[in-house]
Amino acid sequence: MRTWDYSNSGNMKPPLLVFIVYLLWLKDSHCAPTWKDKTAISENLKSFSEVGEIDADEEVKKALIGIKQMKIMMERKEKEHT
Repeated sequence: MRTWDYSNSGNMKPPLLVFIVYLLWLKDSHCAPTWKDKTAISENLKSFSEVGEIDADEEVKKALIGIKQMKIMMERKEKEHT
């Protein structure tokens, strides 16, 4: 049985061999989306964006209502102290 000889620079080192095997595995694993997947993803992102805009609009409205209420409360406190 032969073991790896790290002193011989002519042989491929195990990390390089593992890296090459990993790259070949990635090539066949289809980890990147296909064009059909990309169109489905873009449609999902558009719907998420629309929902996010609605949520953001509602949050802005709530914040503005809160600011108005705080302003009214501060004006009342000011009138009480004068």
